[in-house]
Amino acid sequence: MPEETDPPPKSYALKPKEFEHVNAPRVEAGETPSPAPLANDVFAIQRDLRAREIAAGMDTLKPADRPRSTKRRRDFWLLLLAVNGIFVPLALWGFRTQNAVLAVYALSGAVFLSVGLTWVMWVVVNRY
Repeated sequence: MPEETDPPPKSYALKPKEFEHVNAPRVEAGETPSPAPLANDVFAIQRDLRAREIAAGMDTLKPADRPRSTKRRRDFWLLLLAVNGIFVPLALWGFRTQNAVLAVYALSGAVFLSVGLTWVMWVVVNRY
């Protein structure tokens, strides 16, 4: 039997393409390129934008605004009075009726909620 030879390998390639050069000026035969700015020159665009920002006064500093007043202190005291307005009379009524369980629970509730409210209002919550 005669020996079979392998077919030659196929070569694959992309066909040549013509690309438009946007950053290079088109030069016709016999002309010299002009040094005019290009339409897509990034540095020229940045210089133009920077000149417009300076002309608009975007670099001038304005005086600092006074700090915004917050309602946090007022809200804290109102909530503290509301929380303690419920639990302190209960504790006093528990002491008056000699109900130690009610008095201790009411006092511990007032302390726990006061400390929790203080922590939430001054640590957790941002300025509002």
